[in-house]
Amino acid sequence: MTRIATAAVAALIVAAAPALAGSIKPEMIIRFTKGTIACLSRDHLEEIMIHGVKGEATKMQAMMIDHGGDCLMLSPAKRLKVLSAEYNDPDSDVGILEIVGEDKTTLKGAWALSLGAENITPRRKK
Repeated sequence: MTRIATAAVAALIVAAAPALAGSIKPEMIIRFTKGTIACLSRDHLEEIMIHGVKGEATKMQAMMIDHGGDCLMLSPAKRLKVLSAEYNDPDSDVGILEIVGEDKTTLKGAWALSLGAENITPRRKK
């Protein structure tokens, strides 16, 4: 899991095609083209990203759900609904998204960077 998480952070920071600021909005259905790390706490998202940039793979691994933390890897196939989207700078390519599963209704979600997020068409209701 350590290599996967470290590779994911590196891909997010360096190679992911960022969403344009403000292009991802609340209630959109999105997916992350290369997957992403999401955490239940905004502070933990920031912390795990810092560990990733520093190459601190053991600390990153300790923050993952399977090791008692509150962060997890999201698959590129996972469809998500945006609860909120925040961009500190309107000209910035990076924002922070609060996300939940596509069909969930909740007050709180997980937090992820907007890097690599793309808007997708919602599924039709049966």
